[in-house]
This record gives sequence, C-alpha cells and structure tokens, in this order.
Amino acid sequence: MFTVTKITNDGFLKGRPVNETTRRGGRFSKALLATALLLTSMSLMAARPAEAAEEFCLSQSPDIYDLQVANFYNDGAPASFTNKNWARIVVVPGGPLPIIPGAFCQSSVQSVSVTGPAGFNKPIGNVPFSTGNLSGYLKDPGTGAIAYTKIQGKGFLPNGQYTATVKYKNGVSKSKTRTLNFDANDQKILDKYLAQRDAFAAGRKPAQAAKIPAGTSPTGVKLQWTKLNMASGPFDFFPTTVFYSGRVSTGTGGDPGKGFWSSSCILGDLLCSFNGSEFAIDKPLTPGASYSWSLDLSDSSAMATQDLVIGTKTFYFKYPGN
Repeated sequence: MFTVTKITNDGFLKGRPVNETTRRGGRFSKALLATALLLTSMSLMAARPAEAAEEFCLSQSPDIYDLQVANFYNDGAPASFTNKNWARIVVVPGGPLPIIPGAFCQSSVQSVSVTGPAGFNKPIGNVPFSTGNLSGYLKDPGTGAIAYTKIQGKGFLPNGQYTATVKYKNGVSKSKTRTLNFDANDQKILDKYLAQRDAFAAGRKPAQAAKIPAGTSPTGVKLQWTKLNMASGPFDFFPTTVFYSGRVSTGTGGDPGKGFWSSSCILGDLLCSFNGSEFAIDKPLTPGASYSWSLDLSDSSAMATQDLVIGTKTFYFKYPGN
C-alpha cells in the first residue's frame, strides 16, 4: 500500500485548492497485473499473422476509461460563427492504462453514442476526426490513447447526467456516466477570459506567424502565455484557479487530426492541466516545418471533471531549416 495525494475538481471546489489524500494501493496492484497480462497478449500477437492479430482485436471490449462532457467556448471558431458557445464530448475506451499501445483496438468498435437531458442523443463518428466532420476518433499525441471526440456548435449543453455507450463488434456494450454542472464559477472564468481576451492573445508566444530564431534546439521551443487575472478585487486572496493545457499540430491549420504534441494526459487520475504559464515541446521539431498551437483553459485539472473548456484561437509558427 502507498499513499497518493490526488487533486480533483471536487477537491479544488472549481478552483479553490483542497488536498484529498486517498489510498490507492489495491487499484495500483490491479493495474500492474492488467498491464502484465496485456504485455503478454501483445507479445503473443507479435508472433501471430495479421489475421490472428485482427481476431484478437475484434475480441476486445474494454470499459470506457474516461468521459468528458463539457461546455466549450470555441474562441477559435470560424468568423462565420457568431455564437461561440459550443459543446465538446470525448469518450476514451480502453484502460486501465490506455497509454500502452495495444490496450485498445479501434477496429473493435461498432459505434459510440452519448445520451443526456432533454432528449439529447448524439452519435460520434467511427471515422478519423477532422475539422471537416468534427466527429470521429483522434489519437492523442501525448499518450497514444484513442479519443472519440465530438464538437458541436449549437450552444452550451444543459446541466444533468450524460451517458456514453460504446458498442463493440463482439456484441458487448460498455457505458459510463458523467454529470455536467456548469455553475457560477464557470461563468466567472468565461467572463474573465472575455474581458482579457486581447491581452491574453498578445501575451502568447510563439506569436501568430512567428519564425523561431535560427539555432533554437529542436526541443527548445516553449509555449508561453500570461495567466488570466482571476482576482475579484484587491482583497480576493483565494481567486478561482484556471487550468491550462496545450496542443500542437503539424501545418498551419490547427487540425487536431494532425496532432504532433499534447500536454494532456487523458488518464483521469493524473493532473492533465496545470495552473502555470509555460509548456516545453519536448518532441523534436522538423527543420523547415510549420506548426500550429492552441490552448485550452478549464475549471479542472482532469478532463473527466471539466464543466467548462475555453479553446483559444490557433497560432502557427515556423521552425527554421538547416
């Protein structure tokens, strides 16, 4: 047994830090056992022909490990969209450690759908996600996990209980439920962002269309920003906490389907975002290539407990050639 200090959105009370110590030794041991079994299966698969590997994949029906249902203020939406109050749903099958390649076979999925209040019933495409369809699966560049993602621009979602269901080709279905609770604290974060949006954008580095100086190490580029001022006044000694996560894609368009690097971890028991102002891109950049980047600002450090996510505009930069 060992002790881990876990910080959850409940612990933060939407941004007010409280430490919650939980003993997780039993779960950790089970995770190690599951990992050992998985690695054994993977080694056996490596020795099998392609047909056997596909048969193995089709036999898999893992639980849903993570589920995000969040109101998504899409500041990077095209100019034709006057309403930036969107919604984002992310379903992550697999686990307990989707970071391990082979823990989840995308080809085993028949369909993914989410239901919720007021007759909400939406499928998520079983196709690669793109900026054209806004509904499909992505491979998270930070973990390798497969995330079924849907972004819709029809206003914020009503609070209440949402259930994701993954139907597998072997006939098994798995579900996971999450309660959306967009509250006054979330509205405060959004209002503060809107009031400081221009200054926040001006403080981002690399700036839009920036050229990285020659001689910069391929792993020496950092994403930087100035944190929002969340204080309500001079005597607000415990201002609401905002969490930041970053994403880098190849090319200038910011297509998540072309993900190159991500700070997100997806694993719900870890801190996927942090209350800081800098990320280092620790994956080597290609000489002469262009990259696009954006930030998510949220009310929680873990994807599964976020009720509000603010997506910034996409900036791009060029890394110098040899």
